[in-house]
Amino acid sequence: MAKQSERSLPVLGTIAQLIAFKCNLLAGFVIGLIASVAAIGAMVALIRLMTGKVPFLAHIVEAPGDERQLSLALIPLDQAGELFAQHKQRLSDGLGKLRAEMQTIAQEAKAQTDAPEVDQPPA
Repeated sequence: MAKQSERSLPVLGTIAQLIAFKCNLLAGFVIGLIASVAAIGAMVALIRLMTGKVPFLAHIVEAPGDERQLSLALIPLDQAGELFAQHKQRLSDGLGKLRAEMQTIAQEAKAQTDAPEVDQPPA
């Protein structure tokens, strides 16, 4: 009789395995993301502890051939706030342009879908 109760709900076992797979996948993704951010934070804290300065993107150089090059520099903590504000302003300007272009594309697409199609008779 024990064999019958083990075989009575095979569908529930399959569903439980699928749910467990999705939960494990999500948990692995979240833990991997948190671990990466924590590792970067620990490296920055260690550098600040050892040197008294923080690593920061010093400048972005436009190289020939339309390539960008980033460089890191150790800067004092009081200058980091000012440089961060400058980079933030530059990024927000670029994102504003991108947002405007996306809105224009969305409006054009909506206008095309809203416009009634006119059937023209064959010539």
